[in-house]
Amino acid sequence: GKGGPKSPEARKQRQRQGKKGKKGGMKHYILGKLLPQAYCQVANEKDATRMEECNKCFADGMKKMKKDKKSGGEEVMACSEKYLNPDYKECNDVAKAVTEWNKDAKKEVMKC
Repeated sequence: GKGGPKSPEARKQRQRQGKKGKKGGMKHYILGKLLPQAYCQVANEKDATRMEECNKCFADGMKKMKKDKKSGGEEVMACSEKYLNPDYKECNDVAKAVTEWNKDAKKEVMKC
């Protein structure tokens, strides 16, 4: 019958659902959106305007990273420097010291 579990329409719908839930999707959401928002909130808790600017800065940087990891990463670092210091200065210093992003570098920064 039309619209059954094996129909082309049902297959397309499953494919669309699969794209939303692709491997790592939740991890990227947490690391790319929730964590920066939490950092912005902690570092700027007494200034709502600055907190919003911080969130926007990170959101823009993360979008840019999807197209160009290097320039997007630089933008995210600039956000971190501008909005998260002095609360996260030690972490910023660790991230700035990284010369090559690899598994070990990511682990060091994420530990922070």
